[in-house]
Amino acid sequence: MQNKLWTVLKIQFLNQSGLNQLRYENNKKKRGQSVTVLIGITILGIILVGFSFLVGFGYGIMGMAKVIPGFALTMVSLVTLFFSFVKTSGYLFAFQDYDMLMSLPLSVKTIVAGKFLYMYLNNLLFSLAVMLPMGSAYFIYSGSLSFTGKAAACLMWIVAAVLAPLLPMTIASFFGTIASAIGSKSRFKVLVQVVFMMIFLCGLIALNIFLNTMEIGNNGEFIHQIEDFTRVVQQQMHRFYPISALFDTAVNNQGILEFLGFVVLSFGVYYLFVVLAAKKYRAINTALMSKGKKTVYHMKEQKGHSVITAMVYKEWKRMLSSAPYLLNIGVGMLLAVVASVVCLTVGKSMLMENEKVFKIIWECRYCAPFMAAVFLTMSCTTSVSLSLEGKNLWILLSLPVSWKTILKSKMAFNMVFLLPAAFICTVCLGITLQLDALSFLLFFVVLVSVISFSTVIGMFFNICFQKYQWENEVEVVKQGMSVSLGILVNMFLQMILIGVSMALSFFIDGRIVLAGISVFFFLLSVIIYYALLSGEKSRIKA
Repeated sequence: MQNKLWTVLKIQFLNQSGLNQLRYENNKKKRGQSVTVLIGITILGIILVGFSFLVGFGYGIMGMAKVIPGFALTMVSLVTLFFSFVKTSGYLFAFQDYDMLMSLPLSVKTIVAGKFLYMYLNNLLFSLAVMLPMGSAYFIYSGSLSFTGKAAACLMWIVAAVLAPLLPMTIASFFGTIASAIGSKSRFKVLVQVVFMMIFLCGLIALNIFLNTMEIGNNGEFIHQIEDFTRVVQQQMHRFYPISALFDTAVNNQGILEFLGFVVLSFGVYYLFVVLAAKKYRAINTALMSKGKKTVYHMKEQKGHSVITAMVYKEWKRMLSSAPYLLNIGVGMLLAVVASVVCLTVGKSMLMENEKVFKIIWECRYCAPFMAAVFLTMSCTTSVSLSLEGKNLWILLSLPVSWKTILKSKMAFNMVFLLPAAFICTVCLGITLQLDALSFLLFFVVLVSVISFSTVIGMFFNICFQKYQWENEVEVVKQGMSVSLGILVNMFLQMILIGVSMALSFFIDGRIVLAGISVFFFLLSVIIYYALLSGEKSRIKA
């Protein structure tokens, strides 16, 4: 059993890590691309380690070292829960090498465990990069602990860092399995899965908002009296992720029983999931990968469209046919819309009740569109649309359309996909902040300009880091270098623009700042757009 499980893990690692390409590829360009990806991952890892240490260090300086254990575990767990949930469909189920794996002399339990543990190993790197630096900061400021207490706490911290992803991954995989099982019985498999997953994610967001509101309501003087701030923060984390209470007590008070409870719960829930999923694994995959029964075709009225319109519609159908694609790309847009609607429904009344808070928000109002843009630019289809063609790339290239038309259609689809969400965000933020007509217009123009930039820069990254050899779509939409660069570049850029707009608005009219930023990004987008269209099919490295 152990040898077979190790073999499954090894095969997945070699196929998806790009290590074989780095070792055996003779093409220097492809090897260079693999090296670039590894360097990029290393740099991101270093940034994450440094950021995690600084967060822990900040808590320590404020005399809140006791908060660090629960905070570290909660952050790792929430991030793991979210990303594991969107990975379940298309990774645990309906993956391309399903027939090959099932034909091997392996039990279903071994295959499920192998797929799950490979996901775990990917999340483990993130867990170690967050928890170990925060643990270092914790032990620097945990002066009240004895030497024996520090040694015990250190051991528990290392074990918890290894086990931290296990429970949230299992919870996410459990709900993902339910979504896949429900979707497998429906004609609209992908839509049912995505709707179920969206309900789950929106539920998490709503729960967080509810707990924060309840906490503020129960602590009327919370903003003005923060002498017991440590206790309040711990209560907040324990409510949102109750398991963090076990780890908090285990580390801060050397609670052996609480730590054992954390370990047993993590392993127990994982084992129970593997056993239950193995029983219905074949049935779910068979239903998800089977086609619906044939129906008699009836000729209806045919409508003609332009080439661009037809190819945009093709992109839309491609998105609807893939749960990982729709969920991963759509989640940023969903977060932007949900956050804007919450600001309209809850934030407006809260601002009206507190003049001081409203005055602060009013001074920073010109940062609002860039805050929405942080989430909107996460939903960039152009950073993955070329790579998602995969083995069907030859079909796309054999169509009687030019390479320029292909690029235009993919970029046009991203604009059509995001602009309605940008309009909703503009309306909600404008009403909440009581903007005048010109500011309303500028908010929308700014969002259009940054979406245009994210569209062309995403296409640029996808051309530079094409990946057509993949076994499941998660490798492209979640682990691809192009999508990672697209998200990070746009995220850091919007954060910079938040600071720039805030700083300049104190010296000149904020509307002039928004207009200037819009013009700059429109011009930059046009330059990159024409640079992309000047390329030839030789850019494709299939």
